Amino acid sequence: MELEVIRESEPETAEKLRKKTLSREELMVRATDLIDLLHGRTTAKVFRARQDDPARLAYARAATAAVQAYASILRDSELDEIRERLDTIEARRT
Repeated sequence: MELEVIRESEPETAEKLRKKTLSREELMVRATDLIDLLHGRTTAKVFRARQDDPARLAYARAATAAVQAYASILRDSELDEIRERLDTIEARRT
């Protein structure tokens, strides 16, 4: 899966992505794509700084923070689901 490019001039695309909830697997794929992109850029045989590097790194940092936040939200959601299932099981036992 390749990273999807969202242009600010395409609000319908951005809106569709806002509404979709990512699964843990989808989040891992996106994080992997980001890591691959950064790794490929920094381990090329010849590294040449580009004019857009500072902006790209800023977006990479923002994406990393977003992945961390999303993973935390997913974990909390999964824990809530596990708690509910455990409560249901305990209620059946009594």
